[in-house]
This record gives sequence, C-alpha cells and structure tokens, in this order.
Amino acid sequence: MLELGVVIFTVIANLLIAAVVVRKNNRSTTNILLASLSIITAVWTVCNYIALLPGSEIQHLFWVRAVMLFTTPYGSVILLLSHSYPNNTLKMSKRSAIFLLLFNFVTAMFAISPYMFTHVINLAGGSFLPIPGPAILLFGLGFMGFMIIGFIQLFGKYRKSTGLLHKQFQFFLVGLVVSFTLLSLTNFVAVVLFHSILLTSLGPPFTLILFACTVYAIIRHRFLDLNYLIARTISFAILVTVVSSMYALALFESVNILFPKLLADPTSTIFVSTVLALFIAFTLPAIRQFVERYTDRFFYKERFNARRTFDQLADIITSTFNLDALAKRVCELLYKELRIRYIKVVLIQQGVYIHLPCYGIHDKDIVEKDLRLLDNSLPKLILLEELEDGPIKEWMRATEIAAIQTLIVRGETIGYLFLGEKSSGDIFYQEELKTLPTIADQLAVAFENALGVQKISQFNETLKVEIAKATNDLQEANNELKELDKLKDEFVSMASHELKSPMNAIKNYLWLAKTKGQSDPQKMSEYLTIAFNATQRLMELVNDLLDVSRIESGRVDLKIVPLNPTDIVKETVAIFAPQATEKGLSMLNNVNTTDTFLGDDAKVREIVSNFISNAIKYTPKGTVTIETTTDGKELTVHVYDTGIGISASDQTKLFTKFSRVNKSYTQLASIEGTGLGLYICKRFVELMHGTIGLDSTPEKGSHFWFRLPRAT
Repeated sequence: MLELGVVIFTVIANLLIAAVVVRKNNRSTTNILLASLSIITAVWTVCNYIALLPGSEIQHLFWVRAVMLFTTPYGSVILLLSHSYPNNTLKMSKRSAIFLLLFNFVTAMFAISPYMFTHVINLAGGSFLPIPGPAILLFGLGFMGFMIIGFIQLFGKYRKSTGLLHKQFQFFLVGLVVSFTLLSLTNFVAVVLFHSILLTSLGPPFTLILFACTVYAIIRHRFLDLNYLIARTISFAILVTVVSSMYALALFESVNILFPKLLADPTSTIFVSTVLALFIAFTLPAIRQFVERYTDRFFYKERFNARRTFDQLADIITSTFNLDALAKRVCELLYKELRIRYIKVVLIQQGVYIHLPCYGIHDKDIVEKDLRLLDNSLPKLILLEELEDGPIKEWMRATEIAAIQTLIVRGETIGYLFLGEKSSGDIFYQEELKTLPTIADQLAVAFENALGVQKISQFNETLKVEIAKATNDLQEANNELKELDKLKDEFVSMASHELKSPMNAIKNYLWLAKTKGQSDPQKMSEYLTIAFNATQRLMELVNDLLDVSRIESGRVDLKIVPLNPTDIVKETVAIFAPQATEKGLSMLNNVNTTDTFLGDDAKVREIVSNFISNAIKYTPKGTVTIETTTDGKELTVHVYDTGIGISASDQTKLFTKFSRVNKSYTQLASIEGTGLGLYICKRFVELMHGTIGLDSTPEKGSHFWFRLPRAT
C-alpha cells in the first residue's frame, strides 16, 4: 500500500508540474520540454509499477518493453532542455534535429523488439530477471550520453549566470542531476550490468527530488516566471496532502503490523478501516494546523499589517528630519513589513539623482542611464509582472526590481521608491498595492521637508565657510599687500644700491683718472678699465631691470619658432671663447644635433649666454662643457662646469630676484652679477612652456640646464 501511495503521489506531482508550466506559457520551449519530461516520468512511473507486479513472463516482458519505449526520449529531452533554458529558444541545425529524431525513432523501435530485451525469466518470490539484448547499448548511448551532455551544458550556463538566474539554475540543476543520476543507477545500471531489479522501485521516488527542487525554485526564486501565489498555493496544498497521506498510511500500516489478525477477515477489515477513518477525520485538522504553523516561516505567509505600518511610519516622519536617517529608518520599516529582499530611495533635485542609503541585500547598481527610462507616461506604481516586454522590464528583471513607486509632490516627481522581490517569492498582495501609493504620498512630503532642512543646514554651513573664506582671503590679501609693500621697499632699496655702486665706481675712478692718471699712463688705463667695467655692469643692471618690468607686467613679446641649438650654442661659445681663454679655461662644445625645439631666438640666446657667462665667471680652473639631450618630446641644453659648486641652501635662492650666494662663490667673479639674470632666465623659459634647473655638488662643479618642447 505504501509503495502504491508513493507511485500515485509521484504521478500526480509530475502531472501537476507539467500542467502548471504549460498553463503559464504554452509557447515557451523550456516550459514545453519541462512538461514533456514530467509527463514521461509520470507514464514511466505507472509502467514501472505495473512491470514489478507479480505476473507471467509474457506480462513482465510486455511492461519492461513499455518502460523502455516511454523512457527512450529521456536523454534527448534533457539535452534539448539544456539548449533552451533559460532563453526559451532552441537553436539547433536542421541536420542535428533530424539526427535526434531518427535516433529516438530507431531506439523506440528496438525498445519494443527482442533486440532490446530478449526475454524475461521469472524468479522465486515473484521477482524476475530481464535479459538485455544488443540494442541495449543504443539505448544506453541515447539515455546516458545525451543526459551527460545536457548536464555539462547546463553546468556551463550555471557558472556564467548571476543574480536571481544563478539561484534558479542552482536548484533546478541540482534536482535534475541528482534525480536522473540516481534513477540511472537504480533502473538502468543495476538492471543491465548487475542483473538485478531490486532497486527499480526506487526510481520513481527519486524524481521527487527534481519535483521538490523545482517547486522550491518557483516559490523562492521565481523559476520560469510562474505566478507566485498560484505556485505557492499548489505547493502548500501538495505539502499538506503529502503529510496527510503519509499520516493515514502510517496509521494503516501500524494497525497491519501490530494487529494482523484484525485484518484477516472482511468484517474486521471494514470495522478497523471505519474506526481509522473517523480517527483521521478528527485528528487531520490538527495535523494541518501544525503544518501551516511551521511552514509560515518558509512560505512567509504572514499578512501585511497596514495600520501598524502607518503608525510606525508616522512616528518616524515626525521624529526624523535628517535626510539619510529618515531614508534608513523608512527603508528598514518597509523592508520588514513588506518582507522584501531590499528597498532603495532615489530622489531627484534639479535634474540630479540623489541615491539614499538602501536596506537589504542588493548587488545591482541603479545607474542614471537606467533611471532616465522612467518618465511621466508610466504608471505611478510600476509592477514588473504587469509590464510589457521592453527596455524597462529587461532593466527591472536584470536589477531584480519587483516594483517602482513614484514619489510625487504637487504634481512634480521628486524621486522613486525601488522595491525588491518578496522574500517569499510571491507577488505583492492587493492590500499592499493599495497601501503603497498612500505610503508614497507621506514619504514624498517627508523627503521634501527633509531636503528643505538639509538645504537650510547646508546653506548655514556654506555661509560659515564663505564667511571664513572671505575673512581668510581678506587676511591673505592684507598680508600680500604688506608683502608687496615690503618687496617694493626692498626692490627700491636693492635697485638703488645696485645702481649706486657702479655709478660711484664710475665717478670715483673717472676722478682718479682726471686728477692722477695724466702723469701715469698705466694708472690711467687701470682707472678707465674699472670705470668701463662699472659702466658695463650698470648697463646690464638697467637691461635686467627693464626685462623684469616687462616680465611682471606681461609685456614680453615672444616669437616662438623652431630653433636649432647647434647654431645658437656655436655662436654663443664663439663670443665667450676669449674670456675662457683669458682665464685659462677649456670650453667643450658637444652640441651637434639636427633636432629643433620651440622658442624665441633672442631669449634662448640670452639664457645660453647667461649660463656660459656664469660658468666662466665662477670656475677658477678646468672646463666648461655644453651638451644637448632629448627624450623625444623635449630637448634639453646642459652647461657643466668644474667650479667649486653651490651648496644646497644657496641653490634655492638662485632663481629669485636679487639672489645672493655665499662670498666664496661670488668672489671668484671679476664683475659681480646683478642677481637678476637667473630669475629672468627662469621666467623666459616658463613663458616658452619649458623648465629650468640646476644640479650642483660643492667642490665638484655645477650643472645648469633648461628644457623646451621639441619641434615636430
């Protein structure tokens, strides 16, 4: 009796799955194939049960061949199912389809012939032994081979799937593989290889593993897009039926085992059955309540309490004015009351989307590009189940959004409330759908008020920052004015001093030449030379001051053209060669390149002249070397000397106005510099979009360089 009950339940469960999936979408290839698999299983379950009943060898052989006939398409259906799921399309070449059809037709013909099972031998105890023929290899190839290929393809798709589809795949794949692997072992391998039918009665119950996994995937993870409420109701009814059936069967079997004599004659059997039936009728409601109570947690069947939700929502709105805190508390409330997987609020302020903290588990980003799909032509409450196929439905499905509630204030959309799928896998109840717009109205006003409070707070903070910034700017401006005033005084003092020194030298030595030099020609020549040098320094200072004035007032006229450093360095070296020779210095011009850089000819010559002049002035002995290098984008001119070098503390001063270094360096020059030359060089290089610098080690010499963009 127990075995018959299991068979009946297996048949009903498989036919029920077939009916549900076909009713949902009878045009879906995946639904049709899954329904076909369930129908084949139901028919095979009946044939398998009848085949195992006591009978003659001819009867056993007939039903064994019937089993083989109806199970022939098993492997092919699983293979096709692996191709169609989850896209609902079956892409197969015409040649492959014809091969599959012919293969199944030939196998079916062999299944009812002596080539599949030649005969059956009845054994003691009502058992029997089917003897396989050569065609069993063909059946095994189709049954096992196609099935394994299908499993591999489904596993590959499972690994690539994500989100909800990944969860659906997980349970469907586990159910399919486990069910048909066990079925293959008990009803094919054991019979053909081990010549035993002892385990064949276990085959049909193993298909219930696929049934359970499929039902779970439908309920919890929306497998095949089945209507959640119908699927859950059917599943719950089946569960209650199963428990009730097992309860009744257990009672009858217990009586049969404990009191076998009571069922020995028909009168006692009727009496015992009547008593048990009455007992079951009185105790079954308690069993049903027990099942309902413990399945509520699994099916999330507790009803939505609108009044409680409104009361708690009112408390949150009246006590929370911070925007993020309000969003967090509201989302937490609706997450728990609606029993959804996640909830998120996105507000719109002057075309800018503000993403507020979400609640629940959600790994899909809601990006601005997708938000722009939402417009005023859509309903205020958008439900995934009610949308036609299109970009919005695809986006909602991909991001696992079940509903979108628009937040509106005074006819203007200020944001959206995104609701994830129900944790139970159900659709939203009518009571929830009626309540959501009212909740949205309250939330819209609350969020707008919170935004107003946030704006005021931000304005106050901004005002504080602006006042502090203005105060700081005024302080900095005042400090800059003081610094400029100080620099002006220093500049006037420095310029006066720099101009006064050569003028005094000119005046004094001209007076000496006039009064005392006439009697001594050698002295006369010395005085005039010193006066001449002072005049030259005065002219350089005036020119430098004019250059500084032009630079700082933005009146420098540059003519940027491609320049060849070879020509410029060669001509400049020729100018300074006599001075170097007079000091006993060697000058090495290693510049010989056809590369050009962009710059102003006069300014570049002035920079090169300044570098070479300084190198000669401040090098007591040794060599002055000029080279060029390029990195492909820029060209660099290098001037090396073997002087005493410059300390690190003095290097930072060299490119500033009126810079001075320690006496040990400047006292080497016969004519003291103006302190403006390197500053002017630096500014010229920067105006030509280049860089300038130096490297120097005391007692080892200095390396000055400037870099300009290479001409293309």
